[in-house]
Amino acid sequence: MTIYDFTTNLDRRHTNSIKWRVKDGELPLTIADMDFRVAPEIEAAMQAKVARGNFGYEYTPDEYFTAVASWYQQEHGVDVAPAWMQYVSGVIPALTACLNYFTAPGDGIVMLEPIYNSFFGAIEKTGRKVVASQQDYDRENHAYQINWADLEKKRLYTKSC
Repeated sequence: MTIYDFTTNLDRRHTNSIKWRVKDGELPLTIADMDFRVAPEIEAAMQAKVARGNFGYEYTPDEYFTAVASWYQQEHGVDVAPAWMQYVSGVIPALTACLNYFTAPGDGIVMLEPIYNSFFGAIEKTGRKVVASQQDYDRENHAYQINWADLEKKRLYTKSC
């Protein structure tokens, strides 16, 4: 069994890292990006791909979707058919596609805050309006709770946007 190193912190300042594009002494708290070494299996697979010397467009193999379906079953006890899945290149392109398909320009989109800051731009760039519902922070338990009354008020507000 491979042992993964989650204790060695890699210094990624001045490496074009979006996360670390901060002033000296500041801590980046805006993006989910890890600062430890990638798993050896991933690094080896990437090095093998680079060694082939060609980076053309590729399709997503059926095994990928089967693996995702298996993960959902193992982790959540949910059966997801691979045929229901569509590969997208990232969270923001997927969000943008959903916004364009399920909503119309001018619609209000309710979001629970705090949330990944790039969601705001995706919503606004598609001509929708951000309607933010701030979650309540429990300092004693270090946890956020949905403010259901505010969420309902914001949901009703979106009907009039």
